[in-house]
Amino acid sequence: MVTYLHTYESFMSIVIIGAGKMGRVFEKMLISGAHENAHGTGHSAGQDEIKIELCDLEPGKVECQKPPHELFPDAQYIIICVPSWCLRGALTSAMPHIAKDTVVVSISKGIEEATGKTVDK
Repeated sequence: MVTYLHTYESFMSIVIIGAGKMGRVFEKMLISGAHENAHGTGHSAGQDEIKIELCDLEPGKVECQKPPHELFPDAQYIIICVPSWCLRGALTSAMPHIAKDTVVVSISKGIEEATGKTVDK
């Protein structure tokens, strides 16, 4: 799913990995914030168009999902919204396609069952 919010000339590209409840909440928050910006609440014109794409490892969870080699290279921001036990799988498919200057944020918490490691390890 791709959500475009247009108001000016420049854009911000965001990919949300994980189309469950938390991923959908982040998508709604970003859309809501972009609408507020478009109505003059004080952010720069450089952030007035946002392209938000969702992806998920579960087939069919995101309608018309792009493959990783098309989805990640142009993303300026990636928000990872998956449970800790899914984090390694989500990143394994994404990492080869993520640009070095992309900002990656994970909201995962918990312990990976197979290794006993926390998300930050």
